[in-house]
Amino acid sequence: MKVIALNGIAMSYHAQGEYSKAIDYLEEALRIRFKIFDVQGIAMTVGHLGIVYDSLGYSDTAIQCHQIHLNTAQNIQDREGESMALGNLGNAYMTSGDSIKAIQYHHQHLVIARELQDRRGEGNALGSLGSIYNSLRYSNTAVEYHRQRLLIAEEIQDSAGEIGALNNLGLAYEIQGNCKKALKYCKKALLLAQEVKDPYSQGKILANLGTIYRKLGEYVKAIDCLQQCINIKKKLQDIRGEGYALKHLGNAYYCQGDYIKAIESYQNSLSIIRKIQDEEAHEQILIYLGMVYCALKDYEKAITYNQQHLAIVSKSASKNQPM
Repeated sequence: MKVIALNGIAMSYHAQGEYSKAIDYLEEALRIRFKIFDVQGIAMTVGHLGIVYDSLGYSDTAIQCHQIHLNTAQNIQDREGESMALGNLGNAYMTSGDSIKAIQYHHQHLVIARELQDRRGEGNALGSLGSIYNSLRYSNTAVEYHRQRLLIAEEIQDSAGEIGALNNLGLAYEIQGNCKKALKYCKKALLLAQEVKDPYSQGKILANLGTIYRKLGEYVKAIDCLQQCINIKKKLQDIRGEGYALKHLGNAYYCQGDYIKAIESYQNSLSIIRKIQDEEAHEQILIYLGMVYCALKDYEKAITYNQQHLAIVSKSASKNQPM
């Protein structure tokens, strides 16, 4: 059917980071599904739109899409659709920064996936829960979830799941301060990602490796990994990922003592971070630039960047004050 092909093409574009094309194909699929009154198909396609909007950072719109999918799936007793929508809601709430709701939805997803004996869905839910606990710095809990995910991924020969589990185990061990173990898992993940030619995963893993090598004091290797990561992010047109990688590259140059290159990396990152309006990353880079100029004994510029940081913090504090 044409509509199935349109959905498939859309999600292929999504995987390549071409989100506007993905939306165009999904909207065309949606028009066809409305004409033939395919309720289940409409809900699924709206869910796919939610996935794309989540990737664009529009978590509120994504949540609305996934809630429509969930409500419809529950009304027509589509347990597979319900499971999918719950997992996607968990992802969208994580994007929005609401880790409590994200955990709740992923737990519901896990229960239904196990009920349906959907091993891939079960693995995805476990991996998502592990990632949330990584972000909350509960690394022991994260390790448990990612180990379970890895076993399932190996069992069903899910290379994407295996790559994700290995990389996230590396991240969990890095949070614990066990950088040697983290390096072992991330290297395994990178080899597998290169083997299956998955540039998106390669970029994520190289970013993690850059941080691990920096913490181990191996700055040349850290810089090499982060430069490779930036090249991949540029090819994928992942401007957000490029901005974050440039920030980490600045950190590596700073630790190496190459303050001029650190400034260049931070400035390039700052121009991207301002475009995507990430306030937390904006504050971090201003702090880092202040630190670099202090190291260079250029105290006037250091004060300028710290004052910019202070202005953002003051503005944010005034917004949060009760009226």
